[in-house]
Amino acid sequence: MALLKSCSCFCSNCLGDIDSPSKIYFCLDCDSTMCNSCKTVHGKITTLIGHSVIKYEEVNSFPTISLMQAIKCYRHHGEKREFYCSDHCSSFCFTCFLQDHRRCEHSERIEKIANDLNQSVRLEEIINKTEKQQISLKTMHDYKSSNLQALKEERPKLEAEMSALIEKIIAMYYQLLMKRATY
Repeated sequence: MALLKSCSCFCSNCLGDIDSPSKIYFCLDCDSTMCNSCKTVHGKITTLIGHSVIKYEEVNSFPTISLMQAIKCYRHHGEKREFYCSDHCSSFCFTCFLQDHRRCEHSERIEKIANDLNQSVRLEEIINKTEKQQISLKTMHDYKSSNLQALKEERPKLEAEMSALIEKIIAMYYQLLMKRATY
């Protein structure tokens, strides 16, 4: 499953590796990742001043479908971006898909990626709940096992006490019978 947060990032401008996720920036208008130095230069170029540059970490906080489809393809103006390629860390329109990304292993429709992400979040929640229930069941099992073990250890002692009481009752019964027989 290709996700926005899964690509290994490098600066689209200087092509340098970015060593920390917190140092990655993303231009929503250019659809490019950039390092801090290139972000600074990007903000000084007159034609790029109005671009929306955000921290790459924040990209995942936007509704994915709305974010990518709201941005028009920079090569095929007017066409909505419907695909995302994690091999190239970019979103693009259907025409770009046919021209440049048909052979990419991780090109998928943005809508599918968003649905897969939602399903994986739900699956994680189910797994977490299941793990919590498993811990709770294990705790209950351990508690019952320790109680059962304690009962098993007490059983011989209780049986001995009951036998002693039974013998005492029988002895008292015989004493009463003897007293009654002597009257």
